[in-house]
Amino acid sequence: MENITAFGKLLSDPTRVKIIRLLATKPLCVCELMEILRVNQSCVSQHLAILKYQRLLKSRRDGKWIVYEIDRQALNGLLSNTKRFLTDSLAKIITLGKEHRKLVTLKNRGLLCHKLKMKG
Repeated sequence: MENITAFGKLLSDPTRVKIIRLLATKPLCVCELMEILRVNQSCVSQHLAILKYQRLLKSRRDGKWIVYEIDRQALNGLLSNTKRFLTDSLAKIITLGKEHRKLVTLKNRGLLCHKLKMKG
């Protein structure tokens, strides 16, 4: 589940989402990302560092430049894990065992909501 929350955090910033999408299209260097996004070098580098820390990017040297690209295997793994998390039975997700047991015991939505309303 940590992978999924980390992936969610990656997607929580619009600039990072744009960078992910751009790099999924073609490898780019920092200068090119700066030009396309109209943001400064520090901003681009910070977002690239976050994406690289989460192992979503690969980089290679091309002369003076470092070219970044999406690590498709890592991205596919994150997407697969996210899909599995969203579609698997809650009972299969070990870290949500307590929540699953509570979910199974819920009986009547109306009574529970009324009970909670009375407390508040």
